[in-house]
Amino acid sequence: MSQTKKCKWCGETITRTNRQAPSVWKTIKVCSKSCGTSYKWNKCSKAQMPTEPVKHCVHCETLLVRKEGEHRQAWEKRKYCNKSCAAFGSTRSKAVFEGSTVEDEMRLGLVRYVRGTDEFNQIARLYA
Repeated sequence: MSQTKKCKWCGETITRTNRQAPSVWKTIKVCSKSCGTSYKWNKCSKAQMPTEPVKHCVHCETLLVRKEGEHRQAWEKRKYCNKSCAAFGSTRSKAVFEGSTVEDEMRLGLVRYVRGTDEFNQIARLYA
């Protein structure tokens, strides 16, 4: 009669071997060292992990996709989809771009238009 239980991280079945004492079997929660590390750091199962937020490029408003092999910290910091959009952000006034409030924008006479709206398309036709 073999005993089984589910891995706390990935959900795979763990089977008890004949050589494991009951006290050892009780302490086993995960199927491998990598699952143990993930479970230890996240304090939840893989299925309960929150999904990545939907992010858009600050300049061109395209959907940002996480690059293959990109670390979590780098993904959270990234605001632009490519180098040309990032270059645009570096030349723009930081006070207006990041830390402005609605009152500051009204005082400076700034108006933000949302891409795809009729008002934005009318203004874009003027500059085309």
